[in-house]
Amino acid sequence: MVKQTILLQGDYHHLKRISEIVREASKFQSEMTLYAPVYNKTINLKSILRLLSLPLQKGAEVTVVAMGTDEQEAITAVVNKL
Repeated sequence: MVKQTILLQGDYHHLKRISEIVREASKFQSEMTLYAPVYNKTINLKSILRLLSLPLQKGAEVTVVAMGTDEQEAITAVVNKL
């Protein structure tokens, strides 16, 4: 399991931006989640509906978690999209 905590660099209310993140996470076999402590919620990063349900804003702290055979590559790719 690999975790990385970051501050978001943009707003995540646009479907195009969210779909890019989901598409990137879906390229990997690892399970990928995003934890937002401000809402005390963990969501599946491969689910567009879950990501849309979380009103993430610029500057919010989130933790991305990847678990699986390609976890390091997966977390690097997704964090770069965030």
